[in-house]
Amino acid sequence: MKGSAAYAALLALFVATLPAPDAFAASETPIGSDPGDVVSTHGVYLVLMDGDPVVTYEGSVPGLEATRPAAGSRTDSRTPAVAAYRTYLEETHEAVLGEAGLATDALLYDYTFALDGFAAVLTPAEAAALARAPGVVSVSRDEVRHLQADSSPDLLGLTDPRGPWATGYTGEDVVIGVIDTGIWPEHVGFAGEDYGPAPAHFSGTACDLGDAVGASCSNKVLTAAAFGVGIAAGTGLEFDQGEDGSARDTNGHGTHVAATAAGNRDVPAAIDGGPRGTASGVAPRARIAAYKACWSIAGRAGQCAVSDVVAAIDQAASDGVDVLNLSIGSDSVGVGVDDVALLFAQASGVVVAAAAGNSGPVRGTVSSVAAVPWVTAVAAATQQRESGGLVTLGDGTVVEGLTVDEGTASLPLIDAADLANARCDPGLGFTDPIEGAIVVCHDLGASHSASAAVAAAGGAGVILAAQPGEQPFDALDEPIPTIAVDADAARVIEAYATAEAPTASIGAVTSAIGSSSVVAPFSSRGPGTLTADLLKPDVVAPGVSILAATAPETVDQSSDDPFAVMSGTSTASAHVAGVFALVRQAHPGWTPDMVRSAVSTTTRRDVWTARGTEPAAGLDMGSGFIQPGGAVNRRGSTFNPGLVFQADLAGYLGFLCGLETNQVMRGTACDEPSLSASALNVPSITVGSIATGVTVTRTVTSVADKLRVFEAQIDAPAGFSVDVSPRSLSLAPGESASFTVEITRNRAPGGEWRTGNVTWVSDTYRVAMPVVVRGVDFDVARSVEVAGPSGQTDLAVVYGFAGAFSVGATGLAPATTVEGEVAQDPTYDVARAIDANSGVATQSVTVSEGAALLRLRLDASEPADDLDLYLYGPEGELAGRATGLGGSENLDVLLPRTGTYVAVVHGWHVADGTAPFTLTTWVADEEGQAVLETAADTAEAERGANGALSLRWSDLEPDTAYVAVVTLRAETGDAVRSIVVVETAGPSAPEPQAATNGLQAASP
Repeated sequence: MKGSAAYAALLALFVATLPAPDAFAASETPIGSDPGDVVSTHGVYLVLMDGDPVVTYEGSVPGLEATRPAAGSRTDSRTPAVAAYRTYLEETHEAVLGEAGLATDALLYDYTFALDGFAAVLTPAEAAALARAPGVVSVSRDEVRHLQADSSPDLLGLTDPRGPWATGYTGEDVVIGVIDTGIWPEHVGFAGEDYGPAPAHFSGTACDLGDAVGASCSNKVLTAAAFGVGIAAGTGLEFDQGEDGSARDTNGHGTHVAATAAGNRDVPAAIDGGPRGTASGVAPRARIAAYKACWSIAGRAGQCAVSDVVAAIDQAASDGVDVLNLSIGSDSVGVGVDDVALLFAQASGVVVAAAAGNSGPVRGTVSSVAAVPWVTAVAAATQQRESGGLVTLGDGTVVEGLTVDEGTASLPLIDAADLANARCDPGLGFTDPIEGAIVVCHDLGASHSASAAVAAAGGAGVILAAQPGEQPFDALDEPIPTIAVDADAARVIEAYATAEAPTASIGAVTSAIGSSSVVAPFSSRGPGTLTADLLKPDVVAPGVSILAATAPETVDQSSDDPFAVMSGTSTASAHVAGVFALVRQAHPGWTPDMVRSAVSTTTRRDVWTARGTEPAAGLDMGSGFIQPGGAVNRRGSTFNPGLVFQADLAGYLGFLCGLETNQVMRGTACDEPSLSASALNVPSITVGSIATGVTVTRTVTSVADKLRVFEAQIDAPAGFSVDVSPRSLSLAPGESASFTVEITRNRAPGGEWRTGNVTWVSDTYRVAMPVVVRGVDFDVARSVEVAGPSGQTDLAVVYGFAGAFSVGATGLAPATTVEGEVAQDPTYDVARAIDANSGVATQSVTVSEGAALLRLRLDASEPADDLDLYLYGPEGELAGRATGLGGSENLDVLLPRTGTYVAVVHGWHVADGTAPFTLTTWVADEEGQAVLETAADTAEAERGANGALSLRWSDLEPDTAYVAVVTLRAETGDAVRSIVVVETAGPSAPEPQAATNGLQAASP
């Protein structure tokens, strides 16, 4: 679902005791206290070992048999060999703790099946010691992910006369694992009376459903397991009232996701007592394995500690699930232990779908977990049937909107903008009574919080009014009748609300038909957060106003309905998980990559952007809208795709180990050669930086019906040319062949993403591979580091165009250093620490107009202290955070906004009373800075040439770090920037020659 609302209040930070008046001073700038809906965890660390997990162990330990399955088969966790090897791994975990002088009761989880590692409660000093122990690959601090919902069988073509369901592909004997908020197994959508025993390959037996009388799993819901010790130990907080520590769903999210993927077919549904037709899961005969790793804790719903999520992944792989859905994530950038666990789960035969995230339409916002190439990241789009309703004003005017509620009588109408709370913010209240009234709230994105705020104040209904350019996309089940209207309708309602004694009613639900191919505005967009050379999201699926089962009893008591309408990439991901189950049933011997490839290469591309006026691009929709329907045996269907793309474990590990952001898989675990993202054998080509051209290779395997010749059809991205070699492939079933794709930048402007396709065609087979590329005018290093108070250096560059370009440098900016100290935050939660002014210290940083870079570095004075750094912008928005292991953190903001920023140092773990630290800031602007000489204002570029730009500086202060930003800009296209760092404590660079005269374009 869409993420929980952030804290409404804007808080001012004050620090009571500081070491010096010019160090950390009280900030008068109000800042937002919510750093992204994440509850920090304290004391829990994930330790990754260098051994093989069960799924890849080949028998290297004397006396222990291999447990890695043969090609095309899966490991059975019930065998003696697996049990023996798991015991061995557990003993190595205890041993490494013992050798570090730590007690084994620190252990929370042993990860053995899909990962060799463990989670433990440690101090930062103990974690640092473990990180140096033999056999330990990495130690990372636990963090928290959060939740990111009528399924659409008709829209997807599942009910076609020759479609999947009619052919018998309903998910029979396929097990879908759902890692989420648990499940409500007694729901009619999960009735298991007409199912046989669990499939033979599935070994899960847990059924932890708390103290409910008669609660049990079934032949539909095979297992329900709970994983919550990580978040409990990590936060030191108790679960919210209603959470009993079991796998029972008290949120509704997990039940909704499970029902969307695999709920029983044609179950009568109702909301608020009104019938809503029937609901069906995408794979209605698939079985469900529920793993609860997301909890309501400290008043926040859907909080999922990575330590718990990894334990759930490990258990799901061990149990033998076929498909795994994770509708969870965070905005963390980099590789997590959960990403690695999912990689090895895939190696065991599990195909994984995940929510792309609900942070759109901003670019580069695909959530963690979904960001890795072995997981299918699913974006959300509208479905065909929307829930329409009417607003009837007192003067007889009627406007349309989206709602799932039965409506209201005619009631007083109040505009919240007249009550000093236009958005109906729960933290602000209303200046006048609203009891019994319908209230107009001006925030489409805050449906639940606005409705809750109005309901709490006695209001009887809500009209969510869109602003110009906004479009209502979903109708949700809210505490009181709620309807969303577009901007034109909103202006009509607002004008009428100024009349004397205005009234309105929200009408009963109507049947409205909407577009089924519009990417929702909330759906996260690419490029990928790990690398721009990886297409994310992968596909788009229905994710707006989805009706499915929910938990009838929830912690927040928001509803007692057994069904709900929800929206978000969570629900879209569940659709794809269901489709994976259908394909898995049809092709039980296919690898996860083959299943994922079949879904991705058979999509349809008639998808639109949020406003429905522009075609969606690859960064909006990935390969396109999933299309599993129609005759399953037809050539080119999802079940008969013709060709598939497969990567392998070695390739994925090579990609993982080559990532700069990877702090998990490294050292002895990285014995595979590094592999760039664009070289991975995935069913797409994405290159985020093309100055002149690039060539990539892909390999396909035939799953066609007979020997076939496939011909390449090319739809080149605008401004690029594409050549494929060879242009035809002759393949018998099971045969593979490689081909190269040469992409040349012609007239494409720098900085713009363009989308094209390479499609392999044979008869009615059409295997479509998107080509998503971005041209750049200058291929140049992101940063360079040099030393000395005077000197010069060359900045290497490849030119992607011919002609004149401007060059310039902003800075050099010297470091500004302040010292402070911070106490332990007893809540281990920065939002609460800011609110209570406890466990935080702040520093204001002023950024002048024209600044090119704001850089911050935090250094704890004591190695035992673990401090975090948060940065809030001029309007209180979260501008960045660094929450790594230890007391050293770094943050960069390119082209920062003019105004006052607030840096917040958070005492996440303070070993002894207070933690002294140093905060260093750089603001690269033009005021009072030393000079990085750029005497030449313009230079000439030759397309494809290798150049060298000469940079020069002199007479800098000793023992100081300086930063500058070099900007290169062609007459058209985006600017390209490179950060230059000068450390004057080091040896001087070569003195500049008199003829160099600043920045010049050298000859190729």
